[in-house]
Amino acid sequence: MEPRQGPGFPDEHEFRLDEGLTQADLNALKDLRDRYLARSEGGEHSPLEQGWLGPRELALYDVTFGARIGWKWRAVMSEMALRAIAPPRGTLLDWGCGTGVASRAWIEAHGPEGQRVLLWDASHAAQEFAAQRLRARWPALDVQVLHTAPTDVPDVLLLSHVLSELEDAAFDALVDFAAQARFVTWVEPGSHAIARRLGGARERLRAMELVPLAPCPHTGACGVLAPGHERDWCHHMAPPAPEAFTTRLWNQVARELGIDLRSLPYSFLVMGRDPQAPVPPGLARILGRPRLEKGRALVDVCRAEGLSTLRLLERTDKRLFRTLDRAPDTARLFHIEESDGRIETIVPPWP
Repeated sequence: MEPRQGPGFPDEHEFRLDEGLTQADLNALKDLRDRYLARSEGGEHSPLEQGWLGPRELALYDVTFGARIGWKWRAVMSEMALRAIAPPRGTLLDWGCGTGVASRAWIEAHGPEGQRVLLWDASHAAQEFAAQRLRARWPALDVQVLHTAPTDVPDVLLLSHVLSELEDAAFDALVDFAAQARFVTWVEPGSHAIARRLGGARERLRAMELVPLAPCPHTGACGVLAPGHERDWCHHMAPPAPEAFTTRLWNQVARELGIDLRSLPYSFLVMGRDPQAPVPPGLARILGRPRLEKGRALVDVCRAEGLSTLRLLERTDKRLFRTLDRAPDTARLFHIEESDGRIETIVPPWP
């Protein structure tokens, strides 16, 4: 199996999925989890007190925790393709780029033609790592590392797992900056606090004339943030990559760090100015993980009229019912007819 890192990182900083990690590597991953990832999932938000410890830590993060973020981006890119959402080409800013997971997923999905990638992160080491990975994969791609915080508005703004690092003033400034872009794609953990904070960003961007395109089944106010829904949050489940269950590296990560590789909750936003693919009317979206009971499931459904919990009987759609306990291969978007809180028909909007 090919090494996961590009040129510029010596052999001792490369990892193969079919080879195991050392105990030192596993300890470093545990430290990374405790130092940053657990806090992020918990919804805290404040600047990191400690940056990356070196190139090996960056490479180790990229092939493990970063890869899991990449699986989330893959799910978002798949949904954008399904819904025929066509982002503009031009200048792409990966803000808070880390190791470049978001920009790599984007170029992989949309191609390098007509694209210029700008990388910004508080860590110069992370920026250089991200740039090397992009250049190794697409040698002709125009990749630039920014040495000061960006002020010029990009055509496309990518934001990935940054909310936990932003205090309120920085969050406000980022939303104001995002509001000037032509197109914004924002991916975050699927925790309650983070997802609701992202929902707040959606409402502010919507007020500044960016149109919600995904995951929303409508372009109106967010039903999750309506009074009485304080315990709800807009989140989804991404399918893990096949190598999560077939390689020695991921076997170690799951066993030693106690990570359930089948569970990958995420929240996200796709918003655009004058979008080419507006949201079709009448859509409904199943959020999160349905609660399964004998012969029926309780599903949280987002529609233009708001958020509600509906009953889906197994006999209504046996094939769909059997898939509700795992991450879906495609976005859970449907046309739904219901009566007295029970789903009567549930049909995907695409063949």
